[in-house]
Amino acid sequence: MALTSNSRRTLIKILLISISLILAAVLAAASFVLFFPYLEYETSAPAEGSADWMASLPDERPISMITLPGSHNSGANYSQLAYFTKCQSQGISAQLGMGVRYLDIRLGILDGELTLWHSFCQCQTGMWPLSDALTLADVISDCREFLAAHPSETVIMTVKSERDDSTEDIQLMLDEIIGDDPLWLLTDRIPTLGECRGRIVLTRRWPDDAGLYERAGLDVSWGDQGNREDTWLMSEYGFTDDADLYVQDRYKYDARDKWDAVLDSLSCAPDEQTLNICFLSTNGDTEYGHPHKYAKIINRRFLEEDVKTDGAWIIADFVTPALCEKIYSMNG
Repeated sequence: MALTSNSRRTLIKILLISISLILAAVLAAASFVLFFPYLEYETSAPAEGSADWMASLPDERPISMITLPGSHNSGANYSQLAYFTKCQSQGISAQLGMGVRYLDIRLGILDGELTLWHSFCQCQTGMWPLSDALTLADVISDCREFLAAHPSETVIMTVKSERDDSTEDIQLMLDEIIGDDPLWLLTDRIPTLGECRGRIVLTRRWPDDAGLYERAGLDVSWGDQGNREDTWLMSEYGFTDDADLYVQDRYKYDARDKWDAVLDSLSCAPDEQTLNICFLSTNGDTEYGHPHKYAKIINRRFLEEDVKTDGAWIIADFVTPALCEKIYSMNG
């Protein structure tokens, strides 16, 4: 039976409404993934003295025996697919000002330049999809400016290859950037704070494929801990001939198991030749998590409970001035 003109108009209207609803749902979902995370904002004014908190520590103290705050995926305050990849509320400069002294820098090569990434998503200089890529040069510039103004401090920069680019190529590009710049401390042993003041200490989570030896930086590589089958919460690796590395980076734990892992990690007693790295960050036990959800729980618990350690690098998502102050105030 042929449709009347009124019936055809009704069907077309229903079809257009359906398409409009589908497009609206797609746009809403895209906006949620891309832009909603920028409303999840964890920060406040830096504590007094946060930019110079290392000034009171003795020069002879090894950096392994300093309890210091760090940021996980430090460059991911603006990033693609932000719901899944945004890990910080503030950029590098602001993080340093609030007391962060460990930067987790994930690198890839884009158009012949070293840029920052979180998984396959690019870190950017702004929230809009067409914002410029955040480059390693941007990060170094922020560190240089901060250390020039605060020479008592140091920045520990841990570099990691985040994409399928050749580690050797990234190493050689980084080494060319470093050159003979005195801003950098390149060593294959645990240095003292006195050696580090006013400088970036290069540490790495990749093999020395380029054969740079000491210029490659301190090797703090550890095995991936993104599983739930390995119930041993601590990992121990001999990372130099005479030093051990303890790492807790259980990034697929839910909040309860993650907190147990944090407490186990912080119970490790460091010494001059033992480095303890403890991550507060987790994505939860799903394939793609929402970092802010877990950061709110774990960071708040860290602030509220009587947590102590004799020395650890404590790395968090969505670091805040209050979190940084609690961490660096643990130093005797």
